[in-house]
Order: sequence, then C-alpha cells, then structure tokens
Amino acid sequence: MKNNKLIKLIEEKIQRNKEIKLIKEIADELKLPLYLVGGFLRDAILSRDNIDLDFIVNGEPDKISKKAAERLRAKMIVMDKEEIVNYRVVKKGLSLDFAKVFQGNIHKDLARRDFTINSIAYSLSEKILYDDFYGLNDIEKKIIKMISDNTFDDDPLRMLRAVRYFTTLEGFSIEKRTLSFIASKNDQISRSSSERIKEEMDKIILSRNPVNGLVLLIETKLLEILFSGKGSGRAIKMLETQEKKVNLISILKTLSELIDKVFFDGSQMVELKYTSDDKKVIYYSAIISFSITGNFEKLCSLEAETKNISFALKNMRFSNLEISRICKVIGGLKYFFELFETKELEIDIRKLIHNTRKDVLILMVLGNAILRTLGKENYKKTIIVRTMILRIFNNEGDAIINLQKLIDGRDIIRILKCKEGERVGKILKKIKELQIENKISTRKEAIELVEKIRVDSLN
Repeated sequence: MKNNKLIKLIEEKIQRNKEIKLIKEIADELKLPLYLVGGFLRDAILSRDNIDLDFIVNGEPDKISKKAAERLRAKMIVMDKEEIVNYRVVKKGLSLDFAKVFQGNIHKDLARRDFTINSIAYSLSEKILYDDFYGLNDIEKKIIKMISDNTFDDDPLRMLRAVRYFTTLEGFSIEKRTLSFIASKNDQISRSSSERIKEEMDKIILSRNPVNGLVLLIETKLLEILFSGKGSGRAIKMLETQEKKVNLISILKTLSELIDKVFFDGSQMVELKYTSDDKKVIYYSAIISFSITGNFEKLCSLEAETKNISFALKNMRFSNLEISRICKVIGGLKYFFELFETKELEIDIRKLIHNTRKDVLILMVLGNAILRTLGKENYKKTIIVRTMILRIFNNEGDAIINLQKLIDGRDIIRILKCKEGERVGKILKKIKELQIENKISTRKEAIELVEKIRVDSLN
C-alpha cells in the first residue's frame, strides 16, 4: 500500500475518532507538534479497532494531557518518572497515553520502540508518515520483528509482548532471529515486575489463540522461568523434563478443543459459557498442575501441594480469588478422577460440587482433557460422569453450593440436653453431609435425626 493511500486511510480513521480530533485541537491551541504512534496506526492498516491511543509530543506532554482530561472529564495518571515521564488519560472504555518525543527527535524516538510494526508515527499537523524501520512492510508480511539487538535488554517484558502479538494479530509470526533472541535472553524476564508479567500472561490467555502462545512460551523456556522464578520468590518447580513439556502442550491443545464443545446433560445440549476469569483459571490450572507433576499418578496427590502453589502465585501477584479458585481446581483433580471408580457416583458428584462450587465445570473440562491426552479416557464412563455432573449442577447446583441451614447448635443442645462441644460440631457436620447427599432437606428431618441420636444414646 502506497504512503499516500495509507495517509488517506489514516485520515479517514482519525475523522471517525472524536478523541483524536479533540487531542489534535488541543495540540493546535497549544502550538505543540503532535504525533500518533504505535498500535492505533498498526491496527488501522490491519482494519482492526483499537481504543488505546498513544501520542508523543514535541513539547510538554503534561499540558496537553491535563487539557484532554478536563475536556473528556477523565482522570490523568502519571505513569512513571524515569528518563521520560508518561501521562495516561483514562475513562471507561478509553485510554490515551502521552509522552515527550525522545530528545526532541522523532527518528530517535522510533528507534527506542519494541517492534517494527509499532515503530510507525504519523504527524497530525503535517500529515507525514514516519516509517524508519520498514514497519509497513512487516505489517504487510505479517512479521513481528525486533527493532534492534538491544530490544529485550532495554525491556525484557517485550519478550512476552511479542508472544502476545503472535496470539492476537491474526496470521502473524515472530521473525526467526527475534525468536532466537527471546530464547537466548529468556532469563532476563525475571527483571520485569510480577505485576507486568501477570498482565501480559493474562492477555495471552484471553487472546483468540492462547494455546499457540503458551506453546511458544514453553518452547522458549519462558514459562518455566516465569513460574520457577530463579530467586524471585516464585517457588513452583516445573517443566524439568522434555516429557513434561510434550504432555503439557498436548493437554493445552485438547483443552482448547473441549472448551468450545457443547455437552449433553441428559435432556438437552449445554454450551458452557466462560467468563474471562474462568478462562484464566482453566489455563493456569492446566499449566501449573501438569507442569509440576508430568504424569497421572502424581496429579492425584496435588492436593498436598496447594499451600506451596498458593505461596508462589501470591508472589506472582495473582489475586486472592484467583489463587483460591486455581488451588480448588488443582486439589479437586484427585476427587474428579475418583468418580470413574466410585460406586456412589451421584453422592460423590454432589460432594465435589459443594467443595468446588461453580468451578466444578472447569474441573470437569480440565479432568477430561487430562484423561484424553494421557490415553486413560474410558469414553462410555466419561459420558456418564459428565452427563451426571451437568444434570445435577444445572438442576440442583445452587442448593448444593449454598446449603440451607436446617438447625443450629442450640437446637442440638436443647434436644440432647448436652453442653456445647465437639459432639455438637460432629452432629452438625453429619447433617451437612446428609444434605449434600440429598438424604435430608427439611428442618423436620434434621430434628428427627437428632432425636434418633438421643434415643440411641439411651439404649
């Protein structure tokens, strides 16, 4: 695409974007040369929408960002105070970043960027397109290429960002030399903050093609370093053998197929709908559980590892809710696999639903993926187990998860004429178990049970 056609395309995009038009008006009022850079230009060429706008100013970016925040009724944040101060203007569904042109020179500024596809700048006042590193050519060829040999030394997080672009930009691949640099400099990723690493990992998992990205992280050993940490306090020992890596890749591929499947619950076809948080729990649970163990037998003893896993995830800046959910799923694998051997399938499924709550569906899909990948799937039994989980969860899930309180300790003390203590706690626990098993469901039945205990104790 010729430059004049590109400029016409960019101008058309700008005219349809009220925020860019407003920023240009402010820059003109302040007589500040303003450039639009990075993702917006790349995505405009690719006919993709991008709500994140990056501007560089030949002057003081704080002035333009303050006025932008005022007129947009948005919040202005100072991002960091290093060599260059960045300002971000944020509003629901909108993010505008402002920085000063490096050393007042647009060419030097572009030379500091991460990849050629992001090294394009457009002067809003002069309507000139700057492409010093042939980013337009690489966009056309769908190649993710580092700008210089120092790209990852300047900011190691760019290694994860390259993988993220690989998963989000359809048809793009990482240039061989760039990929080689990522593999050779992978240990540098430990220099990046846990918060920034977690943010990039989340974006990879929530992309349109997470498995390809995760496979790339495994092949470059980035995933192993991210979770083992080498002195950073991340304490999960994983992926030490080639067998583990091969098995994890296979499980991730199977998992991605099952996530999109429609299942039968005994009466109708059910499409499992996953939120963004659900998808993160599914993939992180798969990565952690199988990276640590590598085989089926050890998966069944992972419940004992959840304390160590919880500690490691906390250091990696996972939220408390994410840690709780991931540990429940990982710890629940043993009980899911036991469903295929139990003689009390319905009762054990009810217990599993109560203990893992709505994440029983995540556990079901992950467990199925593991069994299928390792060649341990009994197809007929899998259908029976999966159908019963879906039927019970859809029909009674809320009641099993949020058990109704039938009686309390005072009722037991009154009926048994006993003191508060361990015996009362055991009876309450027994009543709860019977509720989960669907053997009692009313206050009357609970009281009758306690009365029977009283009578039995007299005989």
